Amino acid sequence: FRAKSILVLNMSHNQLEVIPSQLLMNTTDLLHFDVSHNNLDALPPQLRRLTNLHTLTLSNNPLSHFQIRPLPSLTELRTLHMRHTQRTLSNIPTGLEGLIHLSDADLSENQLTKIPEGLLHVPNLKRLNLGSNQIGEISAEIEIWQKLETFILSRNEIKSMPASLCKLTNIRKLFLNENKLDFNGIPSGIGKLVALETFSAADNQLEMIPEGL
Repeated sequence: FRAKSILVLNMSHNQLEVIPSQLLMNTTDLLHFDVSHNNLDALPPQLRRLTNLHTLTLSNNPLSHFQIRPLPSLTELRTLHMRHTQRTLSNIPTGLEGLIHLSDADLSENQLTKIPEGLLHVPNLKRLNLGSNQIGEISAEIEIWQKLETFILSRNEIKSMPASLCKLTNIRKLFLNENKLDFNGIPSGIGKLVALETFSAADNQLEMIPEGL
């Protein structure tokens, strides 16, 4: 609790059920905070004091209905991993436009039915993993992600991708495995993705290779 100069704190893969608020009172220089693979139901509100934080890894914690309200305050955040944390559209903050440095977000293995609104205001994402959710529709507003390089949407309920996908010309890897895409679900302009190296759409309902490819 007195280690004011600590920069990296990794307590992953333990059996933690609570993080004492006192721990985050003084460690305001923290850059990397990993408490993944524990039994946490919530995080202390003092999390908002970690304004220098670059990496926050919360994956594989119950977190149940925890709202993660301090998240918009972490304006230096580069990496946010919340895989398998019971995220729904109601427990992810909407006001994330201040996270201008966020480049890597993992929200896979949750209960999301569409892309969280907050993420559609984060402009500098390079890697986004939304695999293994219940997403049925992709918003046309994804065109904001002009720097996106890796987009993972595998194991969802997606029937079609919006035409705005074709504006994400920096995409190198696009994973659409195990959805409900048919021929009409792939935008005709997908050939505009000139940086595309990996296009994975196994286990869908395609009857032929889309012409754009």
